[in-house]
Amino acid sequence: MVRSGVPLVQSWAFLVKKGDTGCPDLIAGNETWLDPSIPDSEITPEGYHVHRKDRKGDPHGGVLLFYRSDLNVNRRAELEGSGEILWCQLDITSRRPLIGTVYKRDHSDIETVEKLENSLQKINAKSKISDIIITGDFNQPNICWEGPNVIANHTYSKATAEKLHGIIQDNGLEQFVDKPTRGDNILDLVLTNNTSIINEVSVEVGLGDHHRVDVQLNLIVKRKGAPSRLVYQRNKADQDKIKKELTDLQQKYEEKAEHSIQEKWDYLESELKRIMQDHIPTKRSKNRRQLPWFNRTMRRLTRKKQRLYNKAKITHKDSDWKAYRECCHKARRDFIRDKLTSDMTDDPKAFWSFINKLKKESVGIGDLKDGNKIITDDREKAEVLNKQFTGVFTQEDKTNIPRLDGEPTPPSHS
Repeated sequence: MVRSGVPLVQSWAFLVKKGDTGCPDLIAGNETWLDPSIPDSEITPEGYHVHRKDRKGDPHGGVLLFYRSDLNVNRRAELEGSGEILWCQLDITSRRPLIGTVYKRDHSDIETVEKLENSLQKINAKSKISDIIITGDFNQPNICWEGPNVIANHTYSKATAEKLHGIIQDNGLEQFVDKPTRGDNILDLVLTNNTSIINEVSVEVGLGDHHRVDVQLNLIVKRKGAPSRLVYQRNKADQDKIKKELTDLQQKYEEKAEHSIQEKWDYLESELKRIMQDHIPTKRSKNRRQLPWFNRTMRRLTRKKQRLYNKAKITHKDSDWKAYRECCHKARRDFIRDKLTSDMTDDPKAFWSFINKLKKESVGIGDLKDGNKIITDDREKAEVLNKQFTGVFTQEDKTNIPRLDGEPTPPSHS
């Protein structure tokens, strides 16, 4: 969770690269200071997409959610209303949790609290939504989250704090941030109605005047597969026809001397693409799940390995890591056994190639013979080789250097 502004827009890319646990799947930002004149392409880190909600009529404020491009994240604008509240839904394997990002401008902003209440009422009316996670800058320092309870005789708005506190209790939400996020106050919150999906929450050094809140979720994510690409098979291209087409293209291009630069470029680009499509065969690249040898058994084993890895990453137990490693080792043993059995009869060359790879060792430089002596020590080998290399160089006579006639540099002509 990040609080940012216009000077810090480019720092979001820095956050992605410098994350302690790798690239985060989601980045929630508050007080973004964005407006419609700033396109998504200028603020979105490479490998991410964004859902954003800018404050209307005022550049101060706004919320957004960056998400990795291999995730299915859909915005639920019908749940948001008019406040600075952004709802997105994750499409994952086990459940579809809602991720909410909220920005409340100050301690007395009871209007945003009421809009959040209305938004939660809409969510509760939908029976298919069970898991909710809310993050954001709530700017409410007069709530003691250890209780939780509203701090009496505080200089900040008691009515707003009580309203926010009541909404959290009425919706069965629990707050996880237990360290200050700005000064001595906990202003940035992480709320959820399902505590089992929150693994860990930590407060780290942030980009602006608020600290960064990192959240690890206990969720198994379903990621998008890599799309197939159109690949030109250039080694099968019809070179003769391409050369003829390019010669004709040059003549036609020269006839367009009076046209604008943009018109010339559009014509050249379209004609080159047409020539490639007409005379260079294409194919679609495949991912491994589309390959003919990747059958049901392979898919089942791949899913099993991924489940074991995900479990070990979540639990950090030695027993779970051991189960994952044993699964990988068993797959390798089975592959070698099946390969050796089949290749011994069907492809002896491949069989012996595999055996020779297993036999290869890196022994370094072998023993050397210097006269009648066998050199086995590494240092002595180095000295013998150095002596041999320096002995083949020509020793120049530097005392008798020939003198060239004339000027050493050619004359210059003005």
